[in-house]
Amino acid sequence: QKKIFKLGGFELIWLNGEYIRGLSDKELYEKTLPYVAADTDKKLLKQLVPLAKARMKKLTDITIYLKPFTSYSPAALDAKQKKSAEPFVTLFNGISTWKTEKLESSAKKQVAQLNLSPHSAFMALRMAITGEKIGLPLFESMEILGKTVVMHRLKSAI
Repeated sequence: QKKIFKLGGFELIWLNGEYIRGLSDKELYEKTLPYVAADTDKKLLKQLVPLAKARMKKLTDITIYLKPFTSYSPAALDAKQKKSAEPFVTLFNGISTWKTEKLESSAKKQVAQLNLSPHSAFMALRMAITGEKIGLPLFESMEILGKTVVMHRLKSAI
């Protein structure tokens, strides 16, 4: 008697994610185009696809990762989150080289100096800047958004 192997929904989503991660960045970019708004900035999409690839399970997931860049909705931070995010205003305002590595190393140093919980501090920072609890890598997202946008969102959130 032969056994028939059946895939459930979870396995199919996992398999689809594996397929997505096997695509080149260019192939994934092209495959995501039908799922984004026609007026989506294609240069932005090309920047985000490599960052989103490892997180995507379905091609439609790209819309989740585009949201902080195209239709930002501020998250309401509670008092503790505001207190955690506040020191980053001064820190980031003083950074002239707006690059991922500089942003990340400076933020980690600040968190250690202030004896803050890295998880809490970076979650507050993520929510202030992206309006989301989950998303693309935080410091890469900050570099893409640019200093002006990040500072405006951060100051508005606190």
